Amino acid sequence: MSSRVLVVVPARMASSRFPGKPLVEIAGLPMIEHVRRRALLAEGIADVVVATCDDEIAQVVERAGGKWVMTADNHERSTERVAEAMGELEADVVVVAQGDEPLLLPNDIELVARPLVEMDAVESVSLLSPLEGKGDFANPNIVKAACDQSGHIMFYSRAPIPYVQKEGPCPIYRETGIRAFRADFLQKYVAMP
Repeated sequence: MSSRVLVVVPARMASSRFPGKPLVEIAGLPMIEHVRRRALLAEGIADVVVATCDDEIAQVVERAGGKWVMTADNHERSTERVAEAMGELEADVVVVAQGDEPLLLPNDIELVARPLVEMDAVESVSLLSPLEGKGDFANPNIVKAACDQSGHIMFYSRAPIPYVQKEGPCPIYRETGIRAFRADFLQKYVAMP
């Protein structure tokens, strides 16, 4: 049996750091359209759907020929918005691609979905990348992921974590904003405290 992989792009106008960000034009297209169109280029996916609580975003996506699902406006995290949208959608694997990543690489969607398609025991995957220097480590706009020796994510933080007493290699990475879940596990994940 093959897995149905769906990409859901959560987007909202009320960003605390950059209100209206999904509709900012880049090279003649709103940011959300760059993300949606790049996600459509990924191989092995069934579809791309934008999950939003804003009519403006839904209208832009619809005019461009895309699909969208309206969600509540009180979600604290993008995964909660995606979980609600999945109530109207069908998939075995859900890739969450953030709506503010206009340079999203289609291959990254394939990379994050592959372990879930190939291994039954895997319930969730997050794509990480190396920090690019001390500036990234201190930057509160970059979410850091602290991993154990096996590569499992222990926690995320915008703060510089862990505290480093002595310079040396440290398993801290940048959280890219691309995650994948088994659809049934996503519902359990968002219910966790």
